[in-house]
Amino acid sequence: MFFRSGTAIIFLLSLLFASPRAAACERPDQAACPAASLELGYTGETWRNLRGGIESGDSYLDKLDLIMDLDASRGTGQNGLSAHAHVMYNNGREFGARYVGENQLVSNIEGVATWRLYEIWADYQFGRRTSNSIRFGL
Repeated sequence: MFFRSGTAIIFLLSLLFASPRAAACERPDQAACPAASLELGYTGETWRNLRGGIESGDSYLDKLDLIMDLDASRGTGQNGLSAHAHVMYNNGREFGARYVGENQLVSNIEGVATWRLYEIWADYQFGRRTSNSIRFGL
């Protein structure tokens, strides 16, 4: 199997940011829950074309996801306000078009090497039962 030095760094960062109080936060009304949370996700794939297609060869594809959630009622006292952001990075190596010769992607993480803002929004719940809300974002 093929590993890159970035894989080990991402794994160590995920251990560093892992919260021991995460199990206590299954119910969002508990005071033990932190105001902000950070999630790291890493996907790595090794592909090899043994025969056929354009040529034999291999490629390592990877994707990094960073997700942050904020509950402003815990952090700042702004009741009903929450926010979410999700960015991702792809390493940009291609496999399907280069080795196989296909028009569709072999892997769903194959893509252009860049950081992308995948999702960002702010949500405000209001009313007596907080059943009313308004959300802005992408």
